[in-house]
Order: sequence, then structure tokens, then C-alpha cells
Amino acid sequence: MELTSVDASAALDIWSNGSIPGFLLNESILNDTCFLNVSNCTNGTDAGNRTETSMAGILIPLIYIIVCIVGLGGNSLVIHIVLHYSKTESVTNIYILNLAIADELFMLGLPFLAVQNAMHSWPFGSFTCRLVMTVDGINQFTSIFCLTVMSIDRYLAVVHPIRSSKWRRPQVAKAVNGTIWAVSFLVVLPVVIFASVQREGGICNIIWPKPANVWAAAFIIYTSTVGFFFPLLVICMCYLLIVIKIRSSGKKVHATSTKRRKSERKVTRMVVIVVAVFVFCWMPFYALNIINLVESLRDEPQGLHLFVVVLSYANSCANPIVYGFLSDNFKRGFRKALCRSSRRVENHEPTEQQQHQEERRRVLMPRESLRRAVRDEEDEEEEEYREEVTEMTEICRITQNGNGSGQPESTRALFLERPSGTGVSEVCSPDRRGACGDVVGKGPGFGPAATLLNGAKNGNVKTLPEEPVEKNSSLEISYL
Repeated sequence: MELTSVDASAALDIWSNGSIPGFLLNESILNDTCFLNVSNCTNGTDAGNRTETSMAGILIPLIYIIVCIVGLGGNSLVIHIVLHYSKTESVTNIYILNLAIADELFMLGLPFLAVQNAMHSWPFGSFTCRLVMTVDGINQFTSIFCLTVMSIDRYLAVVHPIRSSKWRRPQVAKAVNGTIWAVSFLVVLPVVIFASVQREGGICNIIWPKPANVWAAAFIIYTSTVGFFFPLLVICMCYLLIVIKIRSSGKKVHATSTKRRKSERKVTRMVVIVVAVFVFCWMPFYALNIINLVESLRDEPQGLHLFVVVLSYANSCANPIVYGFLSDNFKRGFRKALCRSSRRVENHEPTEQQQHQEERRRVLMPRESLRRAVRDEEDEEEEEYREEVTEMTEICRITQNGNGSGQPESTRALFLERPSGTGVSEVCSPDRRGACGDVVGKGPGFGPAATLLNGAKNGNVKTLPEEPVEKNSSLEISYL
């Protein structure tokens, strides 16, 4: 198949949005690849060429729609679970919610690209072109910046759990999310200014002013640095420091427990998955644009650019899995949502036997059923509370390396106040240690607390400055 001859200077005047996000595509990519932008191909008389062109016009929109459906479904599920099945307004939940919203809006640009590829033109007008490209660019950078901020938040939670408590609060997280959206808008200002519909061909493009080649090259370097290489550097550094901290702390306290080794493996696996998914989805996209600045790629496989574009959007499909389904809290909320949905289905279509049993249970055992439900709910809350206390005391033991002497006054701030009940002993303050005796640590899940207080008595725990820790600033270690 032959390509239409395009003047080099004319090609640089247009930044086509024929098949990939318009604000990051070098026009020569589309001009050199008929498989992606069939409008640039001549109307050859060969039947095979016409078949290839028609197949491209069908296959590309179909792939876009599939990716869009998967991305919208996964991110909608994350938003639903965070809003309806999250007990507390935690910092991590706020960041995950913001990431899911950005990915959700990022997916909404795919149907417009699918229509343009199917019709070989942009039928929605100049204003819609500018709006879609702006929203698409904002949400792309917002998604990437959210991943960067979440890596910083994990670093603070693990490496500096006490000192970062005043920063890791819901109010601060909301302010950070607002800043992310504002910065993303500033990054894509060139798209807002120069996006328009090409007069010849009717394609939604970025039309650069003179000298177009300088503007295009500068924008590619600018977006690649801000949108990929710098965030990648921050993400890798944060997770590297997290792994180093966990492994070094485990060696210092000689932690050989099964739970400790399992926690280290879990964090390491999470780090590898996060970095690998981010690099796998975005590296080909930015690398191809940068390489195309140096040399025009005319011999690459026809499906290369389609693969690169799908990968960039697929990152928004993978984020709900990486940051949602690998989270213990999210999986717990997903099970609750699934169970509640199944109960609704059963209630809509009950059998006669089920109706008879339900009526009999309501008549004969109302009080017992109510008591059982209350006990189950209390047991579930008690178990979750024990897990939280165990996780926080484990992190406290990591940060206090067992060196120095003194009394750990700040250990009181690491435990949330809770009325003593069945099977749970009250956590004694240091000034009541003599009166409490061996009571501390006898309740379930308070083994690390007893270790800390006994270490204070023997002078083996380093003194930490007293800092208040709010309930909402407790560490969400299960998200690691």
C-alpha cells in the first residue's frame, strides 16, 4: 500500500489525534502508518488494500470500546466500594478514590477516538474537539500524578509513621488532590490553546504555530519529562526506600516470625507489580514519541502504534486491580458488596419453602436472630480492631530499633482508645505500669504492646517525642 506524499513542514503543522491521545502524538507517526490512520492512505485499486483499510476501521474502534468498557467497569466498582463500604475516611481511600475518578474520566475519551477512526473524520465540531482533548489530557496527567502521590504516601506511612502523622490526614489528602487537578490543567494548557479541527481532512488535531517543528519537539520532551520520567523516578525511589526500611528493620530486631516474613514478601511483591505495570503501560508510548523526533520510523510493524495506544489506556484499567483488588480492605469491601447483592437477588426470587422458613423464623425466633446478628457484628468489629492494633504496634516496633534507653512516652498515642470488653485487656499507660503488672499484653493481639512496655522498663527502647496521632491518621498498612 502506498502512502500519500506529505510535505515535511506541513506535517509538523498538525498534531493528529487520529488514533492516540492527540496532545502527545507526532504527526509523522500517523502519516507513516496506514493501519492506524487510514485517512492518510491513497485509495488504491487493489482489493487486498481495501480489505486491510476496512478491517482497520473496524478493528481499532472495537478495541477502543472494549478497553473503555473494562476501564469504566473496574473504576466504577472501586468508586462504589470506597464510597459505600469504607468505614473510615482514610488518606489511602481518598487517594484511591481520586485515582479511580481520573481513570474513569480518562476512559470517556475513547469512544470519541473510536468514532473518528471509524468515520476517518471528526464529526463533533471544533469546540467538542478542544474539550475532549483537554479533558483527556488532564485526566491522563492526573492519573499519573495520583500514582506518584500514593507512592510518597506509602513511603511516609512506613518509613516515618510518627513524624508524618500530622500530614497524613484526610484534610491534607483532599488539598493534595485538588492541587493535582490544578497542576494537570496547567500542564495541558497548550492543548487548550491550540487544539482544533483540521480544515483538510476534518481530523481533531493540535495545530502548532510557526515554527511548528520546534513547538512539536518541545512539547514532546516537556510532556515526557513531566508525565513519565519524573513520576517514574519518584515512584521507584519511594518504593526502594520502603523495601530497604522494612528489610533493615527486620534485621535489627531479629524478626524471624512468619508474619514478618509474609509482610516483607507482600510489600516487595506490591512494589514490583506497581512499578512494572506503570513502566509496561507508559514506557512504549513515550519512547516511541521521543524516537520519532530523531528519526522517522517507516519500517515498524503496522500494529505497533495501536499496541502502544491501547497500553497507555490499559494502565487505567489495571489501576483498579493493582490498587484495589490487591488491598485487603478493598477485598473485604468487595465481598460485602457481593454478599449484599446476592442477598438482594435471593430476596427478589424466593421459593415457597424459603418464604415459609423465613416467616417461621420471624415468628418464633425474633430475639435470638437479633442477638445473633449483634454478636456477629461485634465479633467482626473486634477482630478488625485487633488487626489494626497488631499492625500499628508492629510498625512501632520497626521504627524503634531497640537501641538507646528511656521510656517510650509516645507509645500511648499509637493505640486507639477502646472500652475494655470480653477478651480485650486495657492498655496501661507508663505511669500505671506497676499497678497493672502483667495485665498488659494478655489480651488477644497485644503481644507487641507488652514487648514495648517491658522494653521501656529495661531501658531497651529508644525514647520518641510525644506527638498526637488522630484516629483517621492510623496507618493503612493493608494497602501495601
